[in-house]
Amino acid sequence: MSHQNQTTNEKQLLQAEKIEIEHKKNESQKQEEEEEEEEEKETQPTVSNRSKIIEIKKINNRVLKPIYEPRAFPKVKKQLMIQILNLCKQANNHKQVKKGANETMKALNKGLSEFVILAADANPLEIVLHLPLLCEDKNVLWCFVPNSIALGRACGFSRPIIASTIIKLEGSELKRQIDSIKKEIQALMF
Repeated sequence: MSHQNQTTNEKQLLQAEKIEIEHKKNESQKQEEEEEEEEEKETQPTVSNRSKIIEIKKINNRVLKPIYEPRAFPKVKKQLMIQILNLCKQANNHKQVKKGANETMKALNKGLSEFVILAADANPLEIVLHLPLLCEDKNVLWCFVPNSIALGRACGFSRPIIASTIIKLEGSELKRQIDSIKKEIQALMF
């Protein structure tokens, strides 16, 4: 019996050692994962463009959008944005505005656009980045406003709109306002 007790004791010792080794491996893996998470939090990527630095923050493994998107150029200042949105409201009343990326593109292709207004917070921004290229081809001015929700409300919708355009109409009452805003947008571009 003593021989059987020895083998049983040896088996129990081997099992205890295996369990202890696995436990240590699990603890070391947990520590490595925690260290990697801390390193990710400490080293947040930054993007710089035209002396403006953007911090991309991570919360719960989700990357939040930066406040300033460098590809959204020219971005209007607050006062000009208010003027543009007021013009959109008036143009909507006169049926002189096209809403949405598709309608904006159609108006550009037909040569009806005075200028194009794009939302800088479109997610992803690539869905509107083809429009500035089309505007360059058609010699039409464009600008980015910071908020798609405000643009949607100015155009008479309760939903966000990522692109809109003011269209040309002969004998329009808004011609003076449109020309003054076009001059300010042109000043922003150059």
